[in-house]
Amino acid sequence: MIRPLPGSSGFLRRPTGRLYAAASALTSGAAAVGNDRAHAATKYAVAPLLMLDLAAQPGAFSPARRTTMATLLTALTGSALGDHFMLAESRSTGTTARAHLRRSASAFAVQQLGLMTVLARAGYRFRREASVAAGVTLAAFAVADGLAARRDGAAAHPTPSSLGTVSCSPRWRL
Repeated sequence: MIRPLPGSSGFLRRPTGRLYAAASALTSGAAAVGNDRAHAATKYAVAPLLMLDLAAQPGAFSPARRTTMATLLTALTGSALGDHFMLAESRSTGTTARAHLRRSASAFAVQQLGLMTVLARAGYRFRREASVAAGVTLAAFAVADGLAARRDGAAAHPTPSSLGTVSCSPRWRL
C-alpha cells in the first residue's frame, strides 16, 4: 500500500487520485514519444479526474468550503478548456491556430485567477515584484501577438465571434 508523506493529504491512496496520477503520467509519456492520439485522449481526462477527486472529498461542499470548492472547480474547468484549445491549436494553422491559442490563453487566465483567489483567501499575499513581472510579460505577449497578427494580415484583436464561447470585453484585449 502507498503511504503518504508526512503532512500530505494521502492523494495517491484515493482511487481518483491514482487515476489522476496515471492519466497525468500517460499524457506526459504520450507527448514525449509523439503519440498525438494517446496524448489527446489522456489529456482530456486529467482535469476532470482532479475535479472528481476534489468533489468527492468529505465535506467538499459544506458551507465553510463551498466558495473555495466552487472557485477550484471553476479554475479546473478553465484548465480543461485551455487544454482543449491548445490541442486544437496544435492541429490548426494560420488565423485559426491563433484564434485557438487566444481561447486557450483566456481559459488558462480563468484557471490562474481562480487559483490566485483561493491562495489570497487562504492568506497568501502576492509580492509586488512578481505581479509587475507577470503583468509586463503578459503585456509583451499581447503586443507580440498583435504584431504577428498584423504581419499575417489577421485581426490584431479578437472579436466575440472569433473567440466562440470565450469572449473579451472591448476594454480587455488579448
